[in-house]
Amino acid sequence: TITGTDHCNNVTTKTCTQTITVTDIMAPSIDTEAADLTVECDGAGNEADLSGWLASNGGAAASDNCSAVSWSHSDATLSDLCGATGAVTVTFTATDDCGNQSSTSATFTIEDTTAPSLTIEGPANQDLEQNESCDVDTSVDALGNVTAEASDDCGNATIDITHADGAATYTCTGDDDALEGSYTFIRTFTVTATDECGLSTTDTYDQTITVTDNLAPQFTNTCGLGNGDAVEVCCTDLSGTVTIPDACDTEAADNCDSDVAIAYTETYVGEYAPTGDVMSYCLSTTPAAFADGEACNGLDPHAFSLFNFDGQPRVDFTSLGAGTVAQMNDGTWILTQELQNEAGTGTLSLSVTYGAASSWDDWFIPGQTNYKRDCGVLVDDHENWDYRILQSGTLTGAGDYATLSLSLAHAPANEYYAMQVGLGANNQNDNYGYSGWIMASGTYNGDAVFFSGDLFGDLDCCLPWSIDREYTATDDCGNATDFAYVIDVNGDDCGDDDGALVSGGQAGDHTPVILGGAGDMTTGKSPIRVTNLQPNPTNDLSMLGFTVNENMRLRVDMFTMDGILVT
Repeated sequence: TITGTDHCNNVTTKTCTQTITVTDIMAPSIDTEAADLTVECDGAGNEADLSGWLASNGGAAASDNCSAVSWSHSDATLSDLCGATGAVTVTFTATDDCGNQSSTSATFTIEDTTAPSLTIEGPANQDLEQNESCDVDTSVDALGNVTAEASDDCGNATIDITHADGAATYTCTGDDDALEGSYTFIRTFTVTATDECGLSTTDTYDQTITVTDNLAPQFTNTCGLGNGDAVEVCCTDLSGTVTIPDACDTEAADNCDSDVAIAYTETYVGEYAPTGDVMSYCLSTTPAAFADGEACNGLDPHAFSLFNFDGQPRVDFTSLGAGTVAQMNDGTWILTQELQNEAGTGTLSLSVTYGAASSWDDWFIPGQTNYKRDCGVLVDDHENWDYRILQSGTLTGAGDYATLSLSLAHAPANEYYAMQVGLGANNQNDNYGYSGWIMASGTYNGDAVFFSGDLFGDLDCCLPWSIDREYTATDDCGNATDFAYVIDVNGDDCGDDDGALVSGGQAGDHTPVILGGAGDMTTGKSPIRVTNLQPNPTNDLSMLGFTVNENMRLRVDMFTMDGILVT
């Protein structure tokens, strides 16, 4: 509008129109670029995360010099990656009121960084026993596998199970260091859960498997004997000789052990069993009567005699119970015997030790040694007798003889006769027995004394005892089986079905007689008749007359009362 005024103040106005166009051509300014966003997969597309990110324009900010800004974005469809993961790059556009636009881009990513969760449950530890074949099934099928469960927030997970067995630890080894029998090992299960994105979780489980050999070895050879059997053994002769069978060479086998150890023990059992010092025992008793209650010499049976003792020409004693003869391993022969007088008012304790036995061939030296046979009716088995020399002995009294204490020596002193052992050797009957002669010196009633004496006995040397033979078969794991049997020395004679000991002897008339003087005979059937014997007792000269009714060899020996040979 233009106004003109003249001097008179007249005004003239003129209006002109001018069009001015202002155009906004400047796009909004992106003050903050959109930022990438990576989120952990939740298995459901992470919709909230995506929506929030989109709503915030990826965190972008824009301003405009002329107007407010509005936002838009491109398609936000996620790509299909592993599991429920994915990614999308979104362009965010800021537009002002004049339609000017500015853009910024960012990527939304769903990733899976979390491995699956895994739970496992393993089989129980196993205690197994070896079977008879030493072969136990330790497979997974037999002993159990693990069970496992896996879960993953971003999809599915697969499970893989493997196992490996550790080295076995053996608890028993053989002599050859071979590993056998019982052992323990650990089976380790490895379980891996893997999700669709290749992430995995691994866990292990240990199962302890113990295999024990509890089966004991079994005897495969026991020489035909059953467990607890008894092998009967009888005496092969009157001296008590027995033939003990060799110990069974047993064999045993084990389910797992190729080399079974067998321990053997042998125990001698019984009062009459041999010991480390004693080879065998005999029982000694008063010789049994030969006939009519008498010994073959017409005297009452007796086991011991002392001459010129206790004011009497002779005192006889019988055994008080059975004495014991110990036949020692060194060959000596020890007799211990309790004796009593006829009245039972006095007893003697006898202990004598004889040296090793000699056979007749070794003993007999013509003119120097011989045997003694008082009764011609007895069995003459002297060539099979044992001959022994008294080494030492004692005789102590009790009761009427409480003050008696004697040491014993062999008689006769020149050892012309020995103590003789065998059938008929006791000079009283035909039984297996012994007789010997002693000299005794010591004290009695406070006085120094010297006596001679005779010693007799029946012997029972076949006495019962036994051997317990025990075997223990043990494998390397200590499992054991016992086997035992008994050697039963039964006290029977091998040649006698009724078990009684053979007494020996000869058939015939055994009526005893005493050579007391003229007219006496040894037996009713004897071919010898004494026609003269005087004086009796004799002095330095004696006359012996006899007749015989058949051809025969005759020997006469004369001795002093202490057993010394005169002629």
